[in-house]
Amino acid sequence: MDPRWEAKLDALFGATDWRDEFFADEKQYDLFGDASRIKSANEDRILAYIQKRMRSVFAGISNFAVLRNSTGYPMFALLMGVTNPSPKALASALRISNHLIANLNR
Repeated sequence: MDPRWEAKLDALFGATDWRDEFFADEKQYDLFGDASRIKSANEDRILAYIQKRMRSVFAGISNFAVLRNSTGYPMFALLMGVTNPSPKALASALRISNHLIANLNR
């Protein structure tokens, strides 16, 4: 992967451990004998990683919605983080967030 893209993903995720999450330890060799790590990420794995990162920062996170283009290709995921750890505030904020996300496509 181009180092500039790696730097952009480091900034996006706020960590560098995405490399271990999204690439297998196995190497794949090309015709010239150069090795590269095999990409093992899929949509579910990427969403799980994003949720894990958000849980490390927020008191609670909402359900998510994957927004797709006209051909069904995922463009981005929408989920909301709640910072207030009070049980009552957390429950209310998650209820509202989950309702909004569930009704995106209506």
